[in-house]
Amino acid sequence: MALDPYGFRSENEERPAPGDSGWFAGISTLAWSAFALFVCAGCSGIMAFAEDRPEDQWYDKVGVWLLLISPAAFLGGIAVATATLHGVARRWWTAAGPNVVVGGCGGCLGWALVFLGWLIFVVLLEQ
Repeated sequence: MALDPYGFRSENEERPAPGDSGWFAGISTLAWSAFALFVCAGCSGIMAFAEDRPEDQWYDKVGVWLLLISPAAFLGGIAVATATLHGVARRWWTAAGPNVVVGGCGGCLGWALVFLGWLIFVVLLEQ
């Protein structure tokens, strides 16, 4: 019989699942990071082709760029959550469900805080 960490004996010994080696979480983290980087690069490329108007200030361009990269914050949050959850729990399923919920919410919240800070900065700058 197997002895669990709490001292109880068990008939069923816990065996690691095939995905517990970390490769699934690693590939998932790299994929989410690559998607986020692709979105940021695409948005930066779009901004390079935008026409310059004389009345636009530098902070107007930053605001448009922040709006464009909002999906990248979502994707980057998922990448960070995947690495963090797998580092803590060491189970394959942390890279196949909870990472999307926790990372998506965290990434969106982080982007919203940055965007709110930018809005406050622009309002104070214009006064």
